[in-house]
Amino acid sequence: MSSLSPNGACFFAKASESVKWLWHKRLSHLNFKNINKLVKQDKALGLPSLFYLKDKPCTSCKKGKHHRASFKTKQNFSINKCLHLLHMDLFRPVSSMSINHEKYTLVIVDEYLRYTWFHFFMKKSQAAEMIMSFTRMVETQNDVKVKQIRTDNRTEFRNHKLESFCNKKGISQNFSFPYTPEKNGVAERKNKTLIEATITMLNGSVLSKHFLTEAVRVACYTQNRSNIVKRHENSL
Repeated sequence: MSSLSPNGACFFAKASESVKWLWHKRLSHLNFKNINKLVKQDKALGLPSLFYLKDKPCTSCKKGKHHRASFKTKQNFSINKCLHLLHMDLFRPVSSMSINHEKYTLVIVDEYLRYTWFHFFMKKSQAAEMIMSFTRMVETQNDVKVKQIRTDNRTEFRNHKLESFCNKKGISQNFSFPYTPEKNGVAERKNKTLIEATITMLNGSVLSKHFLTEAVRVACYTQNRSNIVKRHENSL
């Protein structure tokens, strides 16, 4: 049962060991600070209204999350509508193919909402067609025009096919300089968090890397629904 402090703040009873670690795993090993934010905002269906205290390290998180310097990029708060700026990046999660024979992942992040989409495919040459198909789909479904696409300088993004498509639709392409991944920091950070979450889940479930694309689906699903955007101070 929760109680109120004199200033009206609500304090929740502590979650038991089994409950807190169960929800930590269900939310793709989400950190406990953000789990408590979801409780406060009542944004996760079925999540018990308890206080989630981390009193010991998670073994799977230690194995799966390699803490390296993240890319700090200036927030572009001039973007005030979804789909006006999309960050994109391509990565190959593992050397071996998935159970569906997919080798590459295209990650797309909306600047305003920080909502993430992903697409799997076998060949890097499919990236341009995937981007064009995705752009048409989200514009039609949301009745909003994509205005900018920000990527790195690789040929999967910088090619005649995609350039012609963007020119016809009036979409500006924003490329980072070669060897400066920090300039595409939003997509790079999302790749990092997705990869860490998927490896962590696979470590915790003792599944092989052939299931990595399925783990990416789960990680992206839970991260989209537990994402706390500072400018909104809310989850999506």
